[in-house]
Amino acid sequence: MLDKMEKRRKWKNVNTVQGRMMYRKLNNELRRETDKARSSWWEFHCNELEDLERMGRSDLVYAKVNELSKEKREGKKQDSVLSKDGILLTEANDINSRWKEYIEDLYASGERPDELPLELEEEVDEDDRGPDILKEEILQAIDHLTDGKSEGADGVPAEMWKVLGAEGLKALVDWPEDWMKVILRVLTNRQFSYLGSILTQDGYCDVEIKSRIARAKDTFSKRKELLTKSFSLPLKKRIIKTVIWSTLLYGAETWAMRKEEISRIESCEMWLWRKTMKILWSDKVSNEVVLRRIERSLVDTIRRRQKAWLGHTLRHRELLVLMLEGRVEGKRPPGRRRCGILDDVKRVEGSYERVKRRGEGRML
Repeated sequence: MLDKMEKRRKWKNVNTVQGRMMYRKLNNELRRETDKARSSWWEFHCNELEDLERMGRSDLVYAKVNELSKEKREGKKQDSVLSKDGILLTEANDINSRWKEYIEDLYASGERPDELPLELEEEVDEDDRGPDILKEEILQAIDHLTDGKSEGADGVPAEMWKVLGAEGLKALVDWPEDWMKVILRVLTNRQFSYLGSILTQDGYCDVEIKSRIARAKDTFSKRKELLTKSFSLPLKKRIIKTVIWSTLLYGAETWAMRKEEISRIESCEMWLWRKTMKILWSDKVSNEVVLRRIERSLVDTIRRRQKAWLGHTLRHRELLVLMLEGRVEGKRPPGRRRCGILDDVKRVEGSYERVKRRGEGRML
């Protein structure tokens, strides 16, 4: 391939009929070889993701998908600072010494506010006190600071702490005492994120499904390979089912889907297939025509994962089984009974006794 690239470069500036023909010929050959190599690369990763999914290692599947989907960003590094005299310092030791001097002057100047808006540790109940903060945790927190944010009470921006680095921070002998204390506060929100999933106060999964659909569409938009003509349709289907669906179906084993959520998921699936085949709304192609080429299977995949997860759960006598089989005391509020996790499985398998028996026998 390198030899062909060199030949193409030589023929590029030959402004003759033969030169243009040779350049076009070599360019087409290189494009075919690169497309073939790219297809082989994706087939290898699709095989790996499919093997991990068959083994039930969803954690490794999501880690692999994140590795394939993330964008490489190179942040700007500040490799110089000014001394007190206005001299530009470029050596690492000089920069660390300058930052140490600046921090010492900052905390010795008395410019810090007299009262910080923090609750004293003695006034906090002992059960609400958190563990002591380690210096390693402070270094990690500084490393994850976002650039461009406003300064804190000390007036030091996040960029300065990052430039100082781990070695420079370790040179600071006297750590501020308020850095080494933590107070836990309970925040009452209607929804919060836990282990990558959004949990709401009402217990419905519509917010989580909307979030997953948005993330799946964002992942799809980053995969330009799905919109090229060089990949075959079967390969595009494998990429969607391994990469895009893994993002969409994160935590789908515990979804209690209503008709509204099912319709939204099917619409997302149809959107993905139409985008892949470049079918516009102005083409007036019905969903039936699209499904003749691609079989709809996203909801079936969710059902299959739910049954596999339910069977795995029922084979272990844990607290989760008690939560699935238990009943809450008191009266149910008026209205139709809410759809639960077991309802979809029981609708297919029959009674719960049959579901439990098949789950314990690894037949779900």
